[in-house]
Amino acid sequence: MNRSPWLLALSHPINILMLVTAVAAGLISAWWLFPLGLLFWLIMLLKIALDPALRINQMIQERDGLPQRFEKPFSRIEKSQVSLFNTLSSAKSPVKQAFEPLQTAVNELVEHTYQLCGQMTPLENYQQVNSNSNPENELNQLDRLIATLDDPAAKKGYDAARQALQEKVNQKKGASDRLSQMDALLISISSDMDNLMADTARVQAMRVADIQQQIPGMVEKVKGLVNQLQAFEQQH
Repeated sequence: MNRSPWLLALSHPINILMLVTAVAAGLISAWWLFPLGLLFWLIMLLKIALDPALRINQMIQERDGLPQRFEKPFSRIEKSQVSLFNTLSSAKSPVKQAFEPLQTAVNELVEHTYQLCGQMTPLENYQQVNSNSNPENELNQLDRLIATLDDPAAKKGYDAARQALQEKVNQKKGASDRLSQMDALLISISSDMDNLMADTARVQAMRVADIQQQIPGMVEKVKGLVNQLQAFEQQH
């Protein structure tokens, strides 16, 4: 889960150091230095809490690493988020304001993508652990063995073993299919985000009034990608 901007600011080393310095100055030197130091601390707290660059960098740093399977496509999507932010950071204020809904939508998309990758990580770990097993081959061997049996009791026992092995085969195939669908979804989203960044560069050169007309359609495209993620989550 994302930490709030205020928690990010409170936990920032500079703010912690400033607060400790203010308390120490009030205790060791003069009492009036404490409220003065506290005032500076509050100013720095507000500056960090409201600084978009620090907030986005902090969020990226706090994200846990993903499996190699997801890391590359997610990094590509995350790169679009940072690219959009960097592009707009040097833009004039009216342009920044016009693009704010798009930046918000992109942030939501990236975070949702990251959370979904996290949800899929146990399945990827299961796939890796069982990558060297071949239950399909074992199942074929068991089928051939059962076909040679004449003893009903022995056959019944092997049938139970076959059922358990079939379940393992189904699970492995289901995991593989699900992960392949996830791969395709991430590739599709990363490609769409690359196209969006190209559109952003084109739109940014327009007049502010024209930008404001273009942004809603771009936001809808990003929301459509979020809907794709949500639809994937709801699949069983």
